[in-house]
Amino acid sequence: MGLLLASFTATAQWISIDSPATGAIFDIQFVTHDLGFCVGEDGIMKTADNGLTWSLLSDSPAGKCLHFVDESNGFVIAQTNLLYKTSDDGDSWQVIRDFSDETPECVFFSSADVGYVATTLYGPPGGSYIYKTVDGGDNWTRTLTNPEVVAQHAIAFSNANTGFVVGNSGTLLSTLDAGENWSLEWIWPLNNLFDICFTSEMTGFAVGYASFPGSDVTRTTDGGINWESIYTDGETDIALKGITFYDENIGYAVGDAGRFISTNDAGNTWKTSTVGTNVDLYATFITSGGTGLIVGDQGTILRVGNLITSLQSNLIHYEILVHPNPANQYLSIEAPAMKIEDVEIIDSQGKVLLRIKNNFETIDISALKSGIYYCRISTDFKWVSRKFTKL
Repeated sequence: MGLLLASFTATAQWISIDSPATGAIFDIQFVTHDLGFCVGEDGIMKTADNGLTWSLLSDSPAGKCLHFVDESNGFVIAQTNLLYKTSDDGDSWQVIRDFSDETPECVFFSSADVGYVATTLYGPPGGSYIYKTVDGGDNWTRTLTNPEVVAQHAIAFSNANTGFVVGNSGTLLSTLDAGENWSLEWIWPLNNLFDICFTSEMTGFAVGYASFPGSDVTRTTDGGINWESIYTDGETDIALKGITFYDENIGYAVGDAGRFISTNDAGNTWKTSTVGTNVDLYATFITSGGTGLIVGDQGTILRVGNLITSLQSNLIHYEILVHPNPANQYLSIEAPAMKIEDVEIIDSQGKVLLRIKNNFETIDISALKSGIYYCRISTDFKWVSRKFTKL
């Protein structure tokens, strides 16, 4: 018997922060509760007051990805195929690697010394590469050359040894030995993936374009071995570009045209809200104190100071019982605290096979072939989804 937890999140009041940038801002990270950095077309910006005010660092490179390992030491991938490093809180930046014809896409450090950069060669012969450093960025060694893969966009490690890189066409590069060896697989559905994060060693999320409506979030709960689509109300032409979590339950994702979705039940359900803008949003971060930050086109910086309080205080649990699972001839769906309005049975390609308007406790699934399916359940409260197996 499956238990679905539906949750409601009130719309937090996002405030537009005065920004010294006019171009797109692509990435953001806070090192402490108050100290944070972001990078974009105009260079690197810094805040020391929890994101209330920002200053553009002089002579800093324009870039698309950053990673700080502590308050002093950080790395930025510039738009000129160069990797920069600072060791003085961002006051000065030095080039530490020129990737020449390769385009560096993302940088991630699993410790102060050990870090990774994924690059793409867009011209012939094409392919993707991963570099590793074990001395804080002074020297880099190529640990992967893969001509099958083009355009990797984000790196995340769930522990010191286990890491993942996601990119176009649902590609997933994974390592179990701290980047010495990488294996290639694909996350279904095969949409372009732009960001990945882990809330624990076992649970992680990847976001990107939807191959079919509502498939722009995928999740693993077994350390990256298997991934499943978590249905949202997203459309195929509006991608999610960034995702962040405050803890194992509370997180949100942002994307094209001001898209914002949030969860407070470990990603089981997602709610769409407005953040007051229609510009493309690229990255987001939740500080240790619970402040939410979003960056995007046209120098956009959005901030909310009470995000976690808002999400936690509006959590309401409702049981939706889906059983038996696995099922053979009949599937029963019950919602003691809600009114079910309709149920859709969806196959692994996103095709709606059955749409039921009544008699939810005895849904005839005998005509379905054996395999994995999803229930999309609409109620008077919201809709949720869950996977089940047809015997």
